[in-house]
Amino acid sequence: MPPDDPRAATVKKEIEATISSLEYEDGSGDKFNLTGYCTGTVERGSAFKAFYDSKRRKGHITFNR
Repeated sequence: MPPDDPRAATVKKEIEATISSLEYEDGSGDKFNLTGYCTGTVERGSAFKAFYDSKRRKGHITFNR
């Protein structure tokens, strides 16, 4: 679900995770795609994909449960 979709919930929560891959999203060097899995007690084992724009300091995360 895209982050601008009105059905997308905005929740701020701290999670523990291991990042398996990190790659540039484009040639700017400011935007990144990440994949990994949660290591904390609540979401343990949940895989995720994430996007982060370091210039705007915003991003989104999608969990694959």
